[in-house]
Amino acid sequence: MKKILYSNLRITDYYETYRMAVHMFIEVEGVNAYSPSEWIDYHGINYIEKIIKPCRWTLLHEYIYDTYHSEFSYLLDKHFPREVIDALIEVFENYEYNNDELVKLNNRYHKYCEENEYDGAGDMDKEIDNLADDYIDLFENELMSLVVDDIFNVLFQNKTFLRNFNMDIAKLIHELKIEEYPEYLKKEGVVNRCTYLPQWMKRGVFYRDKGRCQICGKDLTGLLKPNNDKNFDHIIPLERGGSNDPTNFQLTCESCNSKKGDRNCDTKDIVIPFWELEE
Repeated sequence: MKKILYSNLRITDYYETYRMAVHMFIEVEGVNAYSPSEWIDYHGINYIEKIIKPCRWTLLHEYIYDTYHSEFSYLLDKHFPREVIDALIEVFENYEYNNDELVKLNNRYHKYCEENEYDGAGDMDKEIDNLADDYIDLFENELMSLVVDDIFNVLFQNKTFLRNFNMDIAKLIHELKIEEYPEYLKKEGVVNRCTYLPQWMKRGVFYRDKGRCQICGKDLTGLLKPNNDKNFDHIIPLERGGSNDPTNFQLTCESCNSKKGDRNCDTKDIVIPFWELEE
């Protein structure tokens, strides 16, 4: 995969990122029968390793990736390959991605469009189907992981989404039997607590949460006064079907962490205004 980087920044297709982020909100609500639990169940996704210990490519990354792929499949099944191609060309352009293979694909597509009129009702031509498949292959091989990660970074900042995502996954965890997964479960439907949290994950959660407790808002950066009060708390407690996937962690202070325990799934999307609207 070619990463497009400038220092520690990268070009992002904001329209596509937020379009898919909104789409993921809808899917998590189960509106289109493709909620996380339905996705895992229908496709037989091996999600166990993801919920046992933190992985950089999270369960949410996998979900976004497969949802994205299902969009392509749906459009192709309905005989709308041009819609797939036009959307991918726009993503390639917005990410400023280009190579000889893409140039050849674009030339083939332009030639096809010049030779074949289109009324918007779909295509039944194998040639355009094959061309769409070639665009999808190039996108998946060269850019899709980067695009999925951009969508992930938008969703990872929204605790409401993360709580709903993990609550849906908890439906499956509740059903896990200790005789089937003795090395992974504390008891029926409860995974073992991860004894080691990698630094990359703790840094990500800390910076995402802006160094503040996500329940009471207490400053935990140590900039205002020294403290060792940071806790990396499961949004959905393990006892309630939570997992050790990075999407299920938040920053809390010792007091809120102790009060919360295994009793609830408290979290907040704390926003700090940049300026006051009134003096």
